[in-house]
Amino acid sequence: EDGSSGSAALSSGVVAVMQDAYRTLSGGNLPPASLVKALLVNNADDIGTTGPDYQSGFGALNAGRSLENLIAANYVLSSVQSSQEQTFNLAIPAGCRRIKITLAWTDPPAAVNAGRALVNDLDLELNYPAGTQTFLPWVLSSFPHPDSLALPAKRSRDTLNNLEQVTIDL
Repeated sequence: EDGSSGSAALSSGVVAVMQDAYRTLSGGNLPPASLVKALLVNNADDIGTTGPDYQSGFGALNAGRSLENLIAANYVLSSVQSSQEQTFNLAIPAGCRRIKITLAWTDPPAAVNAGRALVNDLDLELNYPAGTQTFLPWVLSSFPHPDSLALPAKRSRDTLNNLEQVTIDL
């Protein structure tokens, strides 16, 4: 609540604790940066408007839930090749009120003066129930005008970011 200075210190401390926990669980290895990022974003408490926004990002840091999901291994580490598709089936527990799925990856730097900064454009979509409805990730307007930047997130294909999130309220 005290701004970006406090947020940076708290987030750095939480990341250090998560790295230590992962190192303990994995025999001394550090977690991939994309895993830490995905866990922090996926476990954040959504505040303000639904979905991400330019005021609060993906929400307020929830260190306890991020660490719990790291320790419980509630994540999938995987890789894909160019034009490859991967599908993961998820069991949704009875009584679940909200599904939140985050895809994050570490992208290499684009070539100098490239038209796009994103080199690997992965696409997340959630098909539920049993492929009858498709949910796309939340996307914010990138048009550089205050009115556009204040718009709420909408569901769309994301071609700008190396982190995508889909939520469904059941």
